Amino acid sequence: LLLEDDEDDYLMIRELIGTYCCAPYWEGELQFDRDSGRLDTAPLVKVPDGKLKLWLHPQKERVPLDDYAGGADIAEGVGATPSCLCFINSTGEKVCEYVDAHIKPEDLAVLAVALCWLFKNEQGEGARFAWEMVGPGERFGKKMLELGYRRCYYRQNETAAPWGKKISDIPGWFPTPTNRTRLLGDYRAALYSRKFLNRSEKALKEFLCFR
Repeated sequence: LLLEDDEDDYLMIRELIGTYCCAPYWEGELQFDRDSGRLDTAPLVKVPDGKLKLWLHPQKERVPLDDYAGGADIAEGVGATPSCLCFINSTGEKVCEYVDAHIKPEDLAVLAVALCWLFKNEQGEGARFAWEMVGPGERFGKKMLELGYRRCYYRQNETAAPWGKKISDIPGWFPTPTNRTRLLGDYRAALYSRKFLNRSEKALKEFLCFR
């Protein structure tokens, strides 16, 4: 884990921020049906300082086709802490960030489905998506499945060897102590090796809060 008093990690985060972070290339809002998550014909509307931040250049109000993956950190939507969505492309670069402290888990799920369909691959499949299946994540996951989106992360034994990772039919990621430590450790390693590039300065600064 990153420690705020660990000088190596602190310097690494500062280096990443100075080298890779930049303002979003595009900011705006997503237009979609609030009941089904279906995208409007012209889904991307450019708005200064919009909640949807993109580190890519939309083409004709669409994003380039790629093998994207996304994830969610879900809050209750009462203003105390924000809910966050992000998406990465096939080269491990963060291309999308959405942050809102006043959106309910169920409404966030509809938005997440719409974004999954925005970030499609060449076969027309929506982005692979994962979320934490506890607390408000249960309501989020229930709504996502009600909307019929199934290209999700399904529970498995994360610590098993690759040939022993049996995938269940239970959607969502479960934050056991082992899973949480492994996740943060893997993320830290990906940042160090530059296998993952996070261009959001606000997101990287969050790492300095972890112990």
